[in-house]
Amino acid sequence: MNILILAAGMGVRLGNIDQPKSLVSLKGKSLLVHLLDGLRSFFDGTIYVVGGYCIDQLALVTQKDSSIKLLSNTHYSRGSILSLLAAKEFLNDSFFLMNADHLYSPRILGKIFSLQKNPENIRILCDHDRALTQDDMKVKLNAKGNVQAISKTLSDFDLGYIGCSFIPKDRLSLYWETAMEVLKTKGDKVAVESVIQALSDRGEDVCPLDVSGSYWIEVDTPEDRAKAEQTLSMVLNDF
Repeated sequence: MNILILAAGMGVRLGNIDQPKSLVSLKGKSLLVHLLDGLRSFFDGTIYVVGGYCIDQLALVTQKDSSIKLLSNTHYSRGSILSLLAAKEFLNDSFFLMNADHLYSPRILGKIFSLQKNPENIRILCDHDRALTQDDMKVKLNAKGNVQAISKTLSDFDLGYIGCSFIPKDRLSLYWETAMEVLKTKGDKVAVESVIQALSDRGEDVCPLDVSGSYWIEVDTPEDRAKAEQTLSMVLNDF
């Protein structure tokens, strides 16, 4: 099993122009280091990090651990689908897909890694206990309780997506085939969540894992960063 972290972005909304978004500091550590430290409490395998903007700065972080492999997406200003596909040739086993601007509490990470015990379906992590904004990724479920639609623009939805997916080995071929089809039909400016939508459209059972009640953080704006600093101060032992 592997982990894939997408970390190619610039962080324009954070006013972060001198370093990758993933290196923005929270409580003395970068977003990426917070995420890596949390993952290492549960996982000692290979972690792939896809960088892009100021990738040399990311290399200074990733080179400290030989089991972290830094990959490059030179077209980082386009959609995250390109960062995903930059890792395609390296991922031949089950993997977790994460974003470097998301931090998860140990409770959530424990639930994430429990998915290895039942690796039949593609899973996405969701919650239902927060008010979703226009910028949040929303999920609509079908009658079977699986993903019917995933988009920021949904007006009718059941859950919010929290930025992590699990792709089991048995579904790898279908997942990559679908990702390539999305690139071909939708172009290179789409987000990785478009692959989940395309899988659902093909009739694939994409199952939500509800992790409501546990802390997690996404940092996109200065307001998010301030809130994240406050949250980390309050629940530092839970991260």
